Amino acid sequence: RVLFRSKAPNWKKRRTWAIYGDGELGGLIEFEKLDSWLGTAHFLLKPEFHRQGLSIKAARIAAADIFEHEGIGKLTFQILAGNLAIGSLLCNLGARREGTLEGHTLRGGKPTDLWVYGLSKETFQGSIRNAVSVL
Repeated sequence: RVLFRSKAPNWKKRRTWAIYGDGELGGLIEFEKLDSWLGTAHFLLKPEFHRQGLSIKAARIAAADIFEHEGIGKLTFQILAGNLAIGSLLCNLGARREGTLEGHTLRGGKPTDLWVYGLSKETFQGSIRNAVSVL
C-alpha cells in the first residue's frame, strides 16, 4: 500500500515495458518523463536474453512509442560503467556515450561510475530509416 501511494504521483510520468521470450520474463524497460524535452529509460535484462535479439527489438518498440506519444526530443540512459552488453544495445539503438558520472552510485558497497548515453529523436528516427533501407 505504501509503495502504491509513493508511486501514484508519478504514474502519468512513468511507463514500463516487459520483455518476454518463449513465455518467460526476460527483462523490463522503464521510462520516466523528466520534462517536456527530456526523458530517461532504464533496462533490467536477464543475461541469457542479451544475445537473442529480443532486447533490441523491445528497445526499438519502446523508444518509438516514447518519441511518438510523449513528445520529448531526447532520451538519456545511465548504466553501470563497464556494462558493455547494455552499452552495445544502446549504440545499436542509435544512442551515443556522452560522458561519465564518477562515483555516482554504489555497487557492492563501493562507489562506482555510471556511463551516460543520449539518444535524440532525430538520431533514433534516422537509425530506424537506415535499418529499414538495409532490409
